[in-house]
Amino acid sequence: MVAAAADTAARVLAPSADELAGLFTGGDRGLVDQVLADPRLRLVATRRREPALEVGEPTKAVLLATPHQFRAVAVHIVEPHERPARPAG
Repeated sequence: MVAAAADTAARVLAPSADELAGLFTGGDRGLVDQVLADPRLRLVATRRREPALEVGEPTKAVLLATPHQFRAVAVHIVEPHERPARPAG
C-alpha cells in the first residue's frame, strides 16, 4: 500500500513540487510519513504543513468535504485583559 501511494504521489505531486505553497495531509499519520519518506517526494515533503487533518473513514462524502477544511481559519479570541503586555518603547 505504501509503495502504491508513493507511486501515485510521485506521479501527481512531484512534477509540481516547486509550485506547491503547502501540503496538508490527513488520515493515518504513520502511513503518510512512510509515503513522504520516498526519495521521489523529498521536495514535496518539505512543503508539509500542520495541523494534519482528521479524516475518518475515507468515504467519497468525507473526501469531498475535505477541501472545506483547507480553507477554514482558526480564530482565537483574546480578551483585552488576557493580552501580553507590550514592552515600552
